Amino acid sequence: IKTRLRNILFKSKKYLTFEIFVVIFHRNIPQLDPKEDPLPSKQLNKHLSDNIRYANEGLWISEKNNQFGVTNSKGENLVEHNFDMIFDFNEGIAPMQVDDMWGYLDINGQIVLEPSLPLAWEFEEGFARVINKGRIGFINKQMNLAFDKGFSDAHNFSEGLAHVQ
Repeated sequence: IKTRLRNILFKSKKYLTFEIFVVIFHRNIPQLDPKEDPLPSKQLNKHLSDNIRYANEGLWISEKNNQFGVTNSKGENLVEHNFDMIFDFNEGIAPMQVDDMWGYLDINGQIVLEPSLPLAWEFEEGFARVINKGRIGFINKQMNLAFDKGFSDAHNFSEGLAHVQ
């Protein structure tokens, strides 16, 4: 799947295809086992949203009328359902999408980077991959580009290193 996805994204330059691919897989993430679920998602579904899933760090991503928001473990809405997509929180920050552009939210529900990127990934080891000017780059938690050079291919950081091309 990675090779096929890489071919779609970088050889044909069809970023929209990649976004649709990610959304299809991301929206079908299975919910946590009810025994491990600190906030019963079935109970929340009745009151808050059409769909809800655990998004790490004690937060939940809920969907209502095809818009996404963030709920805490007490069932309180932290972020209204104003986003086209929100990915999981990692290192206190989550990628979110509005009108085909991506930005980032923090765990308090504050926008830390306004939607301005064609695509954004989750943070790993202090960096997140982003598409910037048609190339993959990395941003740090201060939302600054970490490297001047963009790459044609890049993977998340792991143990202080990232494979790039």
